[in-house]
Amino acid sequence: TGKAFVIKLEENLGRQINGIIANSTPPPADLLKTYHEQKSDVVSIDQKDTFWEHRETILTDILDTSADILRHDPKKLACIIQNIIGQTVLN
Repeated sequence: TGKAFVIKLEENLGRQINGIIANSTPPPADLLKTYHEQKSDVVSIDQKDTFWEHRETILTDILDTSADILRHDPKKLACIIQNIIGQTVLN
């Protein structure tokens, strides 16, 4: 789960992180099947979990399936990060 990843990250950092960017686009069923066959899974975020209350969670489409594999799209991710930086500078 996304929660498990964040907990491990916070343990290694020694502090709570204040936000994450996560994919919101469901992967194609055929790619999910392949991942399940390889004993892999996608990371999920349960926003109803109170764990996320003090962490900004940006759920958006950052999925790239162009190579028949699930990856984050670097251009989409860069755009999101640029938007975050722009908002921070303006505030």
